[in-house]
Amino acid sequence: MVQTIELTFTAVRAPSKYNAILGRPGIGDLQAQASTPHGDLVFQTPRGLAWVKSSYEVVLSISKEETGRELWEEGIEEWVLTERFPEQTIKVGRHLSDKCKSALKELLLFSIDVFAFQHGDMCGIPQSLSKHRLNTHSWVKPAKQKKRSMGANKRRAACKETRKLLRVGIVREVRYPSWIANPVMVSKKNGGWRMCIDYKDLK
Repeated sequence: MVQTIELTFTAVRAPSKYNAILGRPGIGDLQAQASTPHGDLVFQTPRGLAWVKSSYEVVLSISKEETGRELWEEGIEEWVLTERFPEQTIKVGRHLSDKCKSALKELLLFSIDVFAFQHGDMCGIPQSLSKHRLNTHSWVKPAKQKKRSMGANKRRAACKETRKLLRVGIVREVRYPSWIANPVMVSKKNGGWRMCIDYKDLK
């Protein structure tokens, strides 16, 4: 089953598991149909339909919602990337081949410096990369939200999180700011709290 079409392509000198990446123009010229879930590409040839099947591995192919928590947990394994923080793990599909797991773990350990395991790991980023400004019109009146009350547990969690951020220099105290937005405490699955900010007045 041979079909020949002319395509404009770019050759890249880089290691990759793929022989070629076919974009929409090529798929259109082939009049092919692609199935992402099945990893198949089918197109018409003078002798009938031709199928191209991909060969790939998925890190996690099952969902907790579809299989239930117990079956979902059976399909994954947890890795500790650093003994300094054994409670912080990543989840990887058990069905991956040993070769794939080994390559993935090697990549993660090689790039361990890009992960933030604690607040202090996020310091030192150049302001040219992390600093941003709010694009508000000069005629817009600054919004100051009224102080929102919190329960005792939320208040303690917010104070603890704020002290961490102050201690490592991620935030600093500002008196009489022109914009004020309330913190919002969102419960996490492990029973803890995540501190967010209510920016709805910036819309």
